[in-house]
Amino acid sequence: MTEPLSPEREQEIRESIPTVYGPPWTLEPDMEDGTWLVMYATDHPLAGLVAVIPDYGAHLAEFIATARAAVPELLDEIERLRAVLGHITVCEIPWPGHPFPLWLQRSYAGGDRWWIGDREGRRWNRDHGFVFERQDDERTRTDTRFPLADAWSLARRIATGEVGP
Repeated sequence: MTEPLSPEREQEIRESIPTVYGPPWTLEPDMEDGTWLVMYATDHPLAGLVAVIPDYGAHLAEFIATARAAVPELLDEIERLRAVLGHITVCEIPWPGHPFPLWLQRSYAGGDRWWIGDREGRRWNRDHGFVFERQDDERTRTDTRFPLADAWSLARRIATGEVGP
């Protein structure tokens, strides 16, 4: 899994989107030499030329034409999902072969961290697998808390049996 998209990187991407040459961008074959022309909408012939792609690069030309509208849509979706995630405190992950799903639960102790648990009351420890956690043992509690990206990936690996009890 890749690193989470930082707010700084997200802002860089937003600022790199050309605002003058709005969507839609289109893809047109050039009948004279077989190249692909990526164009933006304008009333002037060839004034809207964004890129000329060789004849073997139709898939790249299609990506460029589609990306102008798709990237802002994806960034907006990331923003919506982050807003929803800010309100989620627990989710269940199906755990084939077990009667109950795994729990992934937010814990605010020690920052915004998440723990992975089962219905028996055990929590996943980074060194020992599932353990019963003592509430008075801060070291154990630290070893059972993860940043969300790590916790999500680990819980999915536990659920599929890649990592296991």
